[in-house]
Amino acid sequence: MHRAIRFLLTTTVLITAPASVLTAQDTVRPPATPSCAECRIVVSHMVTLGDEDGPGSFDSYPTAVVRDSRGRYIVASGDAPAEKLHLFDSDGRFLRRLGSNGEGPGEFRYPDGLVITRQDTLHVYDSQTGRHSVFDPALRFVRSDILSRYYTSVARFPDGSTVFAAAAGAGGMAGVLLHRYRSDGGYLDSFGDSAAARNDRLGYIKDTRRLAWSHGGGVWALEPAFRYRFALWSLDGTLQRVIEPASPWYAPHDLPLGPTPTRPPSPSTAAISEDRYGRVWVTGYVANPDWAKGLGSPIRGEGGGMIYPSDDFAQVWDGVIDVFDPVAGVLMATVRVEEPYAIFVTPEIVAGLRYSEAGAYQLEIASARLVRDAKAVRQ
Repeated sequence: MHRAIRFLLTTTVLITAPASVLTAQDTVRPPATPSCAECRIVVSHMVTLGDEDGPGSFDSYPTAVVRDSRGRYIVASGDAPAEKLHLFDSDGRFLRRLGSNGEGPGEFRYPDGLVITRQDTLHVYDSQTGRHSVFDPALRFVRSDILSRYYTSVARFPDGSTVFAAAAGAGGMAGVLLHRYRSDGGYLDSFGDSAAARNDRLGYIKDTRRLAWSHGGGVWALEPAFRYRFALWSLDGTLQRVIEPASPWYAPHDLPLGPTPTRPPSPSTAAISEDRYGRVWVTGYVANPDWAKGLGSPIRGEGGGMIYPSDDFAQVWDGVIDVFDPVAGVLMATVRVEEPYAIFVTPEIVAGLRYSEAGAYQLEIASARLVRDAKAVRQ
């Protein structure tokens, strides 16, 4: 799978912000017209992470990024051959690398889940080994345990418990997509959508979910392909709310298609978050009007068809950010942006993958705010 497509499908979203409680068990279909005429989503560039070359460059595409209380950024690179984590200061200057390649304590194969908790403790989740590693605020290894592997997203709750999105959890119930573990690493239970009727060819996409925790103790699960849909599950396995927006930028489809010079890429949702006011934020990808200019030379795929690599990710895709009031069941505001943002660093900070002019991987970091008047927009 090409690097940009794989980034789109495997990016882990880790949310650690409070939110509201929803209890109604029904499907809500917010209309496409925003309910808040004076609301605007303001996206402002903060820093660019990743040098052109040297130790501050990414050896492979970034899979996760978090920000600690000192404003430092920690970035995971899943396919990096050596050190897996990069540390940058608040201005985007590279500080150092850490994390060796391997399957033992303090080592990583494919770290694609990062969470910062109290006092800047760092939690690293590895989807290939299933290992959860803990580092102290000085980024020294403390301990590790084995949880779930081959997941597509993980949400860590304030009590230390975790929920993984995976077709089958380690010790979990096969065919169910959400799997919960205690703070000590012990398996608790499985719940959520069923993968039993999945299409084998597209199973890895149909089983994908992006997760975000709710302050009420539940977890949001966002579907990235085929349809625009996200659901709230309580941790006892009860479906509390399903939201299916009527979006002008997301047309439902049966088969996610990559771009060609004559066919734009299919739209996709990317990440979900819930802010301290209980609003749900969703980022997504939509084809850039000049998507063909970002394509590289075609290569032959496994089935014999031609695949066009995305040499310029931000040229092929534009980004979309939607904000919902899930209690009222309405879309509050939406904005289309040039940067395709795939990660919520925090509920107020997003990150998007791009390639530099020299072809190096970089992460664009930006703040995202919902404001209610023109004066606030100008600030």
